[in-house]
Amino acid sequence: MKKQKTFIYKDELTDDFGTTVKRHKPLPKDYRYSMNIFTRISSFILYRLIARPFAYLYMKIKFGLRIKNKAILRRHTGGALIFSNHTLLCGDAFLPNLLSVGRRNFTVTGSDASSLTPLLWIMKCVGNIPLGTDIRQSREMMRALKAELDRGNTVTVFPEAHVWPYYRGVRRFSADCARFSSLLSVPVFSLTVCYSKRRFFKTPRVTAYLDGPFYPDMTLPSSQRCEELRDRIYLAMLRRTDEYSTYSPYTYEKQKEKEVEQTHSGS
Repeated sequence: MKKQKTFIYKDELTDDFGTTVKRHKPLPKDYRYSMNIFTRISSFILYRLIARPFAYLYMKIKFGLRIKNKAILRRHTGGALIFSNHTLLCGDAFLPNLLSVGRRNFTVTGSDASSLTPLLWIMKCVGNIPLGTDIRQSREMMRALKAELDRGNTVTVFPEAHVWPYYRGVRRFSADCARFSSLLSVPVFSLTVCYSKRRFFKTPRVTAYLDGPFYPDMTLPSSQRCEELRDRIYLAMLRRTDEYSTYSPYTYEKQKEKEVEQTHSGS
């Protein structure tokens, strides 16, 4: 039997096991979140006719994708945020676009995307909205998010922020991401990716579960409101992985304190 690959982590909030090397580079100063008419037409063609069909075929063929509880999102007529665990590498970029036929999905990405400057325009067309790296860009980003949500579209956020391939659980994440919900006056739906073993396939089956909507409790102070909303979303996702995520080709182990101390002393 082939031995499972093991990832050793120090901090589940900051460690990243994505396959690509991230170059932390700010967005270009002249980056604009708004789309002119040419970009909107190009975006429609790239998203509807190329990216979305490709995403469907990729997820179905590679992972045997199943999505459960899609009706709750169909019943919600306005814009909404989608919070998902970050475990599928490029599949994370594809899956949220398959949740609803009638609306578009946009995804909040790190400013690391700017390391691929020649592709920024294409990434914008297929729905990527990078985090701003200064005050002006952050304000423009929030305006872009609000505009798409007002159109009834969805915006996906990966609150764990870092990729852990095929991880079976849900990592604790910061309450800061929950601020989007109260600032933009929209509910949150959780999208929990779960894994199970398939016969005759190396890759596990992906079954994604939608839950929600989760609304912020506006009677609470701002910081407490974000924490309370985060906790409800986190627990809903955790319940799904505890029950339905039964297999991973990888294992994850926390680095022992003595090993951490030796690493620091060696450096």
